[in-house]
Amino acid sequence: MGEVLSFKKNKTAPGMKTKPAKAKSGTKSPANEKTPQSKSTQPLSATKRPAKKKETMNAESIKLWWISQEFDELIRKAVLEKHIPVEELSAVMAHRLGSLLNVSERTPELTLFCLKIISKITNQPKPGSNAS
Repeated sequence: MGEVLSFKKNKTAPGMKTKPAKAKSGTKSPANEKTPQSKSTQPLSATKRPAKKKETMNAESIKLWWISQEFDELIRKAVLEKHIPVEELSAVMAHRLGSLLNVSERTPELTLFCLKIISKITNQPKPGSNAS
C-alpha cells in the first residue's frame, strides 16, 4: 500500500476559544493587498452574509472529542512509528467495535449507523441501496 495517514495535532476542541496568531507588522502578503479587480460591484449588503452562530459544546461532546483525539494519536503512532499496516490496524479496530456493538442495547441501529458512516467516508454506495 505504502500510503501514510496524516493527522494534525489539534488539541483544542471545536467551540473552545483560542488566541489568534499575531500578524507580522510591516509585511503585506499579496492576498492582503487590495487591487481594483478584487472590488465588488454589488452593494455591501448583498455580499455580506450574516455571521453563523458558533455552537458551544456540552461536557459530553468535549469528552468525546478528547477521546477521538487520543484515538487519532494512537493510530498515528501505530502506523508511523510502529509500522503497523493499515489493514491490520483496521482489523483490530473492527474487532473492538464489534465488542462494543455486542454490549449495546440497540445493536441493529448502531450497526447500520456504523455502516452508513463507513460508506460515506469511503465514498461507497449506502448499505441496502441498489447501487453497486
